[in-house]
Amino acid sequence: MQNYNINRPFHLGRRDCFFEQGLYLIREAEGRKPGGANASDFAKITYCLKSACDHSIMAGKADNTAENEEHFLHFLQALMKHLVSLNAIMESGPAPGESGKGGELACFLETGAPDNAGAAREYREQTLRIVESVCRLCLLLDRPFQALKAGTIALLDESQKRVYETARDSLLKHLASHSGRRPSMYAQTAYPVL
Repeated sequence: MQNYNINRPFHLGRRDCFFEQGLYLIREAEGRKPGGANASDFAKITYCLKSACDHSIMAGKADNTAENEEHFLHFLQALMKHLVSLNAIMESGPAPGESGKGGELACFLETGAPDNAGAAREYREQTLRIVESVCRLCLLLDRPFQALKAGTIALLDESQKRVYETARDSLLKHLASHSGRRPSMYAQTAYPVL
């Protein structure tokens, strides 16, 4: 327990940075084009939110957690199940409008029977609607998250706040310097590999 307590500010700083970066990427993707996030955007968003979830788990193992922290973690874990499956779908081929083609899943369905083209198109459209809904849901988390963040920081003493800020700031610089790279879907908890 002592190790979890000592490392809690580090994990909180990284949790907050990854989560805020994920929300930033969603806003950026939604503002840049009418279709919202494409496969590359979605991989980066998934990476950030998965990493936030991992750090939230580690921070939650300490004994001085905030009141809503567990609820936030459960929500993130449920959200990650959707994000991981949607990321796999997004990586299976271009979304409608990206290249004019439907991707590998649609091509396979259409080769079986010409009548399958409508079903493949509907599948792609439904996937995009789910992606848009998940992104909108993530953006709704901003205000509750800011309240949680304030509550968790209030529980830290001055030396812990310095560790929190250092972890958060160093990760933010790292993410900014690697923003053009496509991330791995699963992040390492302490040392992100983009």
